[in-house]
Amino acid sequence: MEATLNNIGISYTDKKIASVLLHGIQAENQTPLYPCGLKFLDDVKDRIQDSRIRIATSVNKEMIQLYWWIGNQIVEKQEQLGWGKSVVEKLSKDL
Repeated sequence: MEATLNNIGISYTDKKIASVLLHGIQAENQTPLYPCGLKFLDDVKDRIQDSRIRIATSVNKEMIQLYWWIGNQIVEKQEQLGWGKSVVEKLSKDL
């Protein structure tokens, strides 16, 4: 790894950082960053990604329900009270 890094002009500090990123070891004392191995890091990353997906799905679901409710309320008011199409434009400006 060192020879390859030297060939492309990476500094000593960059090599230490690359070593940590690639091997999961601290450059100073060569002890493992994660005693249980890099699988721990991968597990944490996977859990974060899974949570992000669940959060986005939940938010999308709530937004769809909100927009459906608003649309349903407008249609009901148009039918019950004879509102015209201009109420949608006015409502969008007021919101």
